[in-house]
Amino acid sequence: MKTLNVLATLFALVCCSHLVADDDVPSAEEIEALMMELGTPGEEHERLQNMVGHWDCEINMYPMGVEEPIVSEGHSDFEMILDGRFLVQDFEGEMAGMKFSGHGMNGYDRAQEKYVGVWSDSYSTGMMHTEGTFDAETGVMTEMGKMAIPGGEMNMKMETRELSDDQFHFTMYMGGPDGSYTKHLEITYTRAEE
Repeated sequence: MKTLNVLATLFALVCCSHLVADDDVPSAEEIEALMMELGTPGEEHERLQNMVGHWDCEINMYPMGVEEPIVSEGHSDFEMILDGRFLVQDFEGEMAGMKFSGHGMNGYDRAQEKYVGVWSDSYSTGMMHTEGTFDAETGVMTEMGKMAIPGGEMNMKMETRELSDDQFHFTMYMGGPDGSYTKHLEITYTRAEE
């Protein structure tokens, strides 16, 4: 454990050395205290904790060129891991008549002061990385990410809106070459009865 602490301190000193003047280098104790603070879950992690549980999902998918959504159902399980640092989602359902499975992990990076996440699913061999913010006034978390597509990348925007302790709404938008976004997917999560 002591070796791990020493390595973490040295790593932090190297990473932080460019942020301060030569005569204002923090002590090893200050660096270790900062690393401990940044590694401890905070109120942002408590917000993620509210999503833990089993959820029934109503899915509305909007394929390009289709005006009416394709409606289907699914279910999702959320759990916190690593002592409350990350929220993991496992999703099972159907989209556009095909079986769909997805796995995501979200957290709040206190060093970057932003929500971070990763998503992978049965429709792709890639992983989407996201970064986002939460607006306490509107109850909306907005995440931005990129998805690899043939010939490049597509910008993605996701919004998660708190409706109540037992319901939230997820919307995914696909980015166009002109910087606009088109709604692609909506999922209403309702807490499943035990």
